[in-house]
Amino acid sequence: MPANRQRPKVAEVVANWLRRPIVTGEMPEGAAFPTESQLTEQFGVSRPTVREAMRILESEGLVVVHRGIGGGARARRPEASAVARAAGFVLQERGTTLGDVFACREFLEVPAIGLLLQRQDREEGINRLEAALAAAEDAAADDQGTPVPEGDFHRVLVEEAKSPTLELYAAITNQIIHTHTRNYMHKHRTEPRASTIGDAANAAHRRLVTLLKAGDLVGAQQHWRDHLRSTSEIIVPDQDVPVSLLGEPIDPRHTAF
Repeated sequence: MPANRQRPKVAEVVANWLRRPIVTGEMPEGAAFPTESQLTEQFGVSRPTVREAMRILESEGLVVVHRGIGGGARARRPEASAVARAAGFVLQERGTTLGDVFACREFLEVPAIGLLLQRQDREEGINRLEAALAAAEDAAADDQGTPVPEGDFHRVLVEEAKSPTLELYAAITNQIIHTHTRNYMHKHRTEPRASTIGDAANAAHRRLVTLLKAGDLVGAQQHWRDHLRSTSEIIVPDQDVPVSLLGEPIDPRHTAF
């Protein structure tokens, strides 16, 4: 071994061994790991090492550890939401602007339309988009206050492109934009423009579904590009506003949980 190459910590070696069956799907969601005693015997390591390995996997969202009687570690499927949140904090720390995030959403979602229309079973994807739109319209009709766009339509659009890599990157932008939109709607909830944002978005989504059903690739992509840009201009009038995923801090010393 080269002198400048560090030997991995034992806990990292154990974590890598335990990580593999989760990521490969050998261990299904909720499957229990052997007990701490069994793992120490299996790997020939100490209990603190096993605990540290589990903490590594827990921080990655791959393990859920239940303490106390009847507890233990159970496998958890990797989720895009965990990656998206961590990536969002990285972007915030780097001073990334909301304008940059909205631009990236356009780069992701407009090509997704082309990938969807290339599918032989594209009707299935279009039906899912229509169902997401109907759910949003029903929610807006039932809501007594100002509805907050949840981004489900955007999420389904990228999912139906059937590109897992595209879907993962879109999860990052969708989470940041949803957080900002929620805060924006709350801040302007008493203003007339707030009540029209949801309706305008649903109308744009309905138009996209119509264009997709007609197989109009050029029209659908241009419409969606225009919609994303106009939404950005309304929700983020100042494109240089930095990304923020943090809410107002609560002092735990003065809060009853």
